Amino acid sequence: MLKVKDKYDYRRELCDALRSGKYTQVIGEHSILMKNNSACVLGVAVHIFNIDMTNVFHYEECYRKIEITSIEGEKLWRGNDTGASFEELAKYIETLP
Repeated sequence: MLKVKDKYDYRRELCDALRSGKYTQVIGEHSILMKNNSACVLGVAVHIFNIDMTNVFHYEECYRKIEITSIEGEKLWRGNDTGASFEELAKYIETLP
């Protein structure tokens, strides 16, 4: 039987990607577009979850995948833009209910 992914599977995927060393973190700007594997925390999510960038609600799609509130999502991008490392952001994601 094929297992359907739940929020914890998606969160684990995102945390693994953030810790992989494959992505260079962009701080202080919303770099959702992947350039030379450089992006903000949500840019990594958009990339690994294959979210359509032409959709103006791409952040909300990220939030739905990992089942977080817009407040939790804001903490992620604000944390990214104020200098929290990908490791720190992954740890934050892992603390969410």
